Amino acid sequence: MATDNCHDVLQQQLNALGISDYQPAYDLKDDLGLDSLSLIQLVMGLSQSLQIEIASHEIIPAHFGTIAQLEAFLKQKTEDH
Repeated sequence: MATDNCHDVLQQQLNALGISDYQPAYDLKDDLGLDSLSLIQLVMGLSQSLQIEIASHEIIPAHFGTIAQLEAFLKQKTEDH
């Protein structure tokens, strides 16, 4: 259940940023063009929607490099929550 919810919330948040065409391997910065402000908006939206806390030290390329990495990170955060 958490898996589907994470995917749906991520999709909603990307759509809110005007991003509707993406694949799991897409890089958030290089392929989707997210800048620092967009990334902050994405983090805030995900935090609120999933009711999780994403600390600043967690916003690293290993978690926020690609769509797949971000989705895996969100799944882990919601399971730990």
